[in-house]
Amino acid sequence: MASSSPSERRNKDSRSWKEGGFRISERDIPGETGTKKFRVPYAHMLDRDKHDTTSAVKAIHVPIIFVAGELDEIVPLESIEFMFKHSNEPKKLIVLKGIGHDYRHNPTEIETMNKEIIKALDL
Repeated sequence: MASSSPSERRNKDSRSWKEGGFRISERDIPGETGTKKFRVPYAHMLDRDKHDTTSAVKAIHVPIIFVAGELDEIVPLESIEFMFKHSNEPKKLIVLKGIGHDYRHNPTEIETMNKEIIKALDL
């Protein structure tokens, strides 16, 4: 969960995104090689700006585990730490050293994540 303040989420190309009506995003497809390009309408950014995840996380009153990859550039560790700081107890933060956003492509990293989550659940 990333911080959702509009100023944090808007990137450098938001003006061209608005003017063009969409931006091109590229994503890998699980189980396939290569990537797929697709259009993300500007309305997506307008819709996500209506939501404030900081307020939402403050409303959670059950145990919560935050998981962050130390090398994640898509959802930076700082964003997860911010949400963790503003969440209620009980809570845990797992920082996976040396792991980025696309850990799912690496069986060793998947195993590391699963073990850390199970450990955090005290199973």
